[in-house]
Amino acid sequence: DLPSSMPSFDARSTLAIVQDRGVLNCGVEDTVEGGAVQFGEYTGDLCRQVAANVLGDPGKVNLVKVGADRFERLHGRDVDLLIAGEESTLAKAVREPTTGEKFLFGYPYYGAAVHYIGLQKYVQCAVEQKRFGECKDLSICAYDTSDIRDLMTAFFPGPFVQFGPFPEMEKSLKNGTCNVLLSDTYRIYGSSLQEDIDILTNAGKYFVSDFHIARKQLGQVTRFEDGEWFNIVEGTRHWSAKAFQFGIGKDDSSCPATNGDEFDGSVNFFNGVYCVGNYGEIFQRSLGSHVIGVSSRYITMVDAVKFGPLTCDDCENIIDTDPYLREIVDAGKLKCGIYLDPLLNITTTSVSTLIAEQLCRAIAVAIFQGKPNAAEISYLEEMDFSKFPDEFDVMLGVSWEDVVNSDEGDLLLPRVGEWTPNVAYFFHDKYMYKGAKYNGVGKADIFMTNAKRAPRNAQRFPFLVLAIFMAIVDAQRRGISRANFYKMPLIEFLGEGLSFIGRDVVAFAGNYDDIFEEAYAKSDGLIERGWNTVLPNSGRAPRMPTMFCDSLGVCPPAEFAFEIAPGAYYWNWEY
Repeated sequence: DLPSSMPSFDARSTLAIVQDRGVLNCGVEDTVEGGAVQFGEYTGDLCRQVAANVLGDPGKVNLVKVGADRFERLHGRDVDLLIAGEESTLAKAVREPTTGEKFLFGYPYYGAAVHYIGLQKYVQCAVEQKRFGECKDLSICAYDTSDIRDLMTAFFPGPFVQFGPFPEMEKSLKNGTCNVLLSDTYRIYGSSLQEDIDILTNAGKYFVSDFHIARKQLGQVTRFEDGEWFNIVEGTRHWSAKAFQFGIGKDDSSCPATNGDEFDGSVNFFNGVYCVGNYGEIFQRSLGSHVIGVSSRYITMVDAVKFGPLTCDDCENIIDTDPYLREIVDAGKLKCGIYLDPLLNITTTSVSTLIAEQLCRAIAVAIFQGKPNAAEISYLEEMDFSKFPDEFDVMLGVSWEDVVNSDEGDLLLPRVGEWTPNVAYFFHDKYMYKGAKYNGVGKADIFMTNAKRAPRNAQRFPFLVLAIFMAIVDAQRRGISRANFYKMPLIEFLGEGLSFIGRDVVAFAGNYDDIFEEAYAKSDGLIERGWNTVLPNSGRAPRMPTMFCDSLGVCPPAEFAFEIAPGAYYWNWEY
């Protein structure tokens, strides 16, 4: 049975409660027991960044070890957020199974690749899914998570695989009970196994597979009802990465906790950088100095989390329960606004605009049962970002930083009550900040919905928008397009009326490549493909926790690189 409904709690915002309490309660994974000590330090630093941003002091944090009860503890307000190695899925966001509640997942703070490690002969057997002849003695120990269990039970019969906590599986590999172990690389390299691995040559006692069989997108989690707090946590992650791109790092003289200045209670996203470090500094401090770049400069950036379990026998039909969505249905049209950013010289013939148009039509197809013309599209060359334009149901062409914070890193709290940010669908090249251009990924165009259109607890429309884009990305990863749209799975957890949205959307728009290529053919040709390809969930990947330098424009000098594959370069480099 699910827990009873939430008891009465302090009605104030999480920010107000944390600042009054004077300490941040941050739910983290018990990584010491799990063998990934370094990763525990990394997530601890992420918590300390949030504390510095809202309290002015990274030391004002209580790292609360959580396990299977993590969502119950977040729901019950024992912790203020989770940075606990939790894989982001839409199913958990819509209705997390242990609580029955909705939660907000931020952009993934770490992509955990799942690899085989063990005796080389048997690792190759596992990769090729062979279990006869020379592979008859294959025995796999798998770290027990729901996604790894689902994968392995699909790949191998029961006798070939045993599941358990990481320390037990690590011990079983070492004592010969099994000859292959399957786990996230951050656990492997945070354990004693790293002593028997040669990172560069892969010629140590244990061999690590070149290919990862899955990718777990680990997301920060907050309670659904507090959009203000979600934006604070998300802004902390965002500006930590951007500070690295701009060359801004740890600076005790600018940290309120050490420079003698009195903290005035205002949220500033650079405090976390000054007090704890930027993304690159905290990554290297805890996860190592392995850096990879590519000669093309562009890496895949278009991403979406997994759906998670798609079936549901009793999920509500969100068309009936969400007043926001109900209003759109009753109006008989989807009012879609597209911002034409003058700073980027975006016009109605830019490829990003044409992609946005098709995405608007795809949303209309999902809501109005195959009617793309139900999308009423307007273009805005000027925007007042202090408020969501009420004449529209959804906005595209807008970025998170356009609306939520200033260039000085200050959170613009009134705007948080206006805009609900969603997933990024297009990445521009080079980031513009205070009149200067920085190499790497630029502005990310995202979907935005109206935060004040309906009570936050009642809003489901943002989930639908996310599910539509996820279906387009999922189709790309599955090799599905218009010709075989019927292979898309049914998505039941949004309610019976929307089970077929994946098939309907792909039948109309195709997958992400289809949308991009068709838009580019109609465009003015001034914006190239750049960063806008879909990140795969499996394939060849680094065998150890690695920083990819291209997206932030921070690749070390080429003369210090090793070419590890055609067009791919490795550095052991400390920033």
